[in-house]
Amino acid sequence: MKIHQFTANQTLLSLNGSYEELSQVEVEYRMDECRLNRIEEVRDESLIFRFIKEFIHFFALVL
Repeated sequence: MKIHQFTANQTLLSLNGSYEELSQVEVEYRMDECRLNRIEEVRDESLIFRFIKEFIHFFALVL
């Protein structure tokens, strides 16, 4: 069965979860296992630098 076809109860069983609050031990385990759920900021390259990189690309130099 595909995960999007699970009922709420089947999902909880597959994740070893329940409708009750997580214990502190379970919270710490999941934090160690999965880390924080966040998006990291990526430094953006300048437009000029990206333009120049297109001309020093290996295949551009071969052509």
